[in-house]
Amino acid sequence: MRAELEDEETPHTFAEEVAVLIKPIGRDHYTAQLTIRLWADNPAHPRSLLLELTDAKDLLFYHSLALGESDFHALRSEQRLLVDFQSFPEQLADLLRRCCEAPQGANSKMIASLECTAAGESRLNIVESTNFRELIHIDLRLRQGSDEVVKKHLAKKLRLCRAELQGAERRLGEYGEALQNSKKQVDELTARARVVADERSHLENSLQTTHLREVNTLKDEHARAFADLQRQHVEDKASAEARQKAALTAAVERAERAEASAEELQRARQSLTATGESCQHRLLEAEKELKDATAESSELKKHLKQLEEQKFRHERELTELKVQLASTREQLAVREQHAASQAIQIEEAVNQRRMLEENVGALKKQVQTLEEKFNLSSQEIVKGNRIIQSLHQASKESKAKLRQRATELAQFERARHELEREGQVNRHQLEERDNELLRGKAREEKLQEDLEEMKRKLLEAQDVIKSNQEVIEYLNRQLTERELKAMPTPNSTLQTDFSKTSPALSELLSKVESFAPKKAPASPGYPGYQVSSLNLSLSTPAKTPSTTATLSGSPEEDILSRPVAYRRPMAMAAMA
Repeated sequence: MRAELEDEETPHTFAEEVAVLIKPIGRDHYTAQLTIRLWADNPAHPRSLLLELTDAKDLLFYHSLALGESDFHALRSEQRLLVDFQSFPEQLADLLRRCCEAPQGANSKMIASLECTAAGESRLNIVESTNFRELIHIDLRLRQGSDEVVKKHLAKKLRLCRAELQGAERRLGEYGEALQNSKKQVDELTARARVVADERSHLENSLQTTHLREVNTLKDEHARAFADLQRQHVEDKASAEARQKAALTAAVERAERAEASAEELQRARQSLTATGESCQHRLLEAEKELKDATAESSELKKHLKQLEEQKFRHERELTELKVQLASTREQLAVREQHAASQAIQIEEAVNQRRMLEENVGALKKQVQTLEEKFNLSSQEIVKGNRIIQSLHQASKESKAKLRQRATELAQFERARHELEREGQVNRHQLEERDNELLRGKAREEKLQEDLEEMKRKLLEAQDVIKSNQEVIEYLNRQLTERELKAMPTPNSTLQTDFSKTSPALSELLSKVESFAPKKAPASPGYPGYQVSSLNLSLSTPAKTPSTTATLSGSPEEDILSRPVAYRRPMAMAAMA
């Protein structure tokens, strides 16, 4: 019995089903799926090679061959084989596998045939069939199984089936326990998942409240900083307006004092242009300060974003560490259970072995009764195999479902993390875009107001220049009319009085020219700010003393002595 068990436990070189062409005596040839087993008695140092042919549909079909080393040498010399006894099993297994495979070419295929004879012997041939001929690779002489051999074979099969049935029942019990344990683990995992979800929701709420509190504090700080900047800007603007008003009053005073000389008027204009340039420089400095403030605010936002990302990374690391701790605890528990189950299995195996040794004698007595019940047992074995297969499939499906649920839970957690991260990033981007839109609108409104104010001041400056040009043209007309009226008819008086009147007239003309501002070049910052000079023509006829007397106290001198109203150009005020 032990030798047979050892033969069953030895590894087979070949054990597969092969389509074999069977040629019985007095019957038609047919093809059947035979189970061919090939193994050596000792894998390290084989002394004999065993070959066995059985049919799962016909339990009485049994052909075998025991090929020793001396028999192999005779077979080698007879069939001209080129392999030794050590490599012969592998070569024979390769030929049998080629018979199992589909034909690779259309011209050749490998066929295994079994020819039965009347003397209880049979011949196993492996033939390569081509379009030209059939080539026999090997011809082995087998022996049909006698009644005793068939009974031993069936008894061995019965033992194997019973052992498999017991193993299947034991595995079924283990699978049931494993299923119950897995159900318990699933319940525990679901409870832990609920606890983790509750803790996570609590942590998310707490983190959200802390985040909102920090955001509110930062908003308050930004609002205070922005209010300080606005207040500082308003103060700077008020101081600039005060300075500009002071400069404007000084310019008006200078214009009033310009009654005495036009040079003072030109100096005032130069001083005003200088103040306008200084105001422009101050405006540029204010714009630079505003840009610096915006850059600082953007840096603060970037720093806030980095802090939020760092906080999120710490939270994620904390959750990963918690999950790792839980997994390590579960692994330790599973390993302890596995070790306990292995110890129990070892004890059960020892007890079963002892019981089997005791039952060997009883089993020998029951062989005769088992032969009668063989047909019933075969049916029960088939039913047991079906039940085992169904149990195997059920256990595989349950394991696959558990794996699928675990993967789905992990995917759901990862998707939820990604969605939360994307939502936070989108919220930050929306807040930044809203702030940028508000700042852009405020800048646009401010620029529109500055542009309208510059246009208004430019129109005022053009009106002032136009009024000054009208005054100058009026003075030119009055002077020409006075010269025409003062021309005498006699030549003698004209010659005698010309020397007396010419100094007065020249003095008057110089005075008028001094009042008329010279043509100044257009400044780059103030377009259209030019005053046309006076164009006076001196006639050759002399003037009488009466004309000089009238000139000294005439209303034209009063007009010339009047102060010229000077207004600051619009562009200069806008620059300030």
